[in-house]
Amino acid sequence: MSRDPNPGKQPAHRHEETDISIRQVVMWAVVLAGVVIGSMIAMWILLTMFFSISGQPAEPRRSMRPDADQRPPSPRLQSLPAQDLAAYRASQNKILNEYAWIDKTNGVVQIPIAQAMKITAASNLPVRTAPKKIAAPAPATAAAPEEPKS
Repeated sequence: MSRDPNPGKQPAHRHEETDISIRQVVMWAVVLAGVVIGSMIAMWILLTMFFSISGQPAEPRRSMRPDADQRPPSPRLQSLPAQDLAAYRASQNKILNEYAWIDKTNGVVQIPIAQAMKITAASNLPVRTAPKKIAAPAPATAAAPEEPKS
């Protein structure tokens, strides 16, 4: 075990000088910056070439607002959702609470749901009975092992 030759004094160097080379770090940074700049130049050249082939202008549109006569494809967002919901609920309540013909030639009608529930409750429909409980089998008792006779 080696002992510190200068006990109580600070060492002359406070870091490892052999771990990293500053020259290599700077070279990597320069190479990385060159690759990024080269990629940007290559993309600019490709973009101008593609626009010249397609015939579209290289300048972007100044406004992102679509033309006034152009409408988005369906489905569109609701402009008045509260009124749409009220109209939907009114149509559903009309279906549930009014009489209407379903098939006039065959005599099929729609009746209010409250009336249908009363008719169903008054009819003699079969009632489901609770299943019979099956007794659980008795646990099997293991026979005690016999002691060997000596």
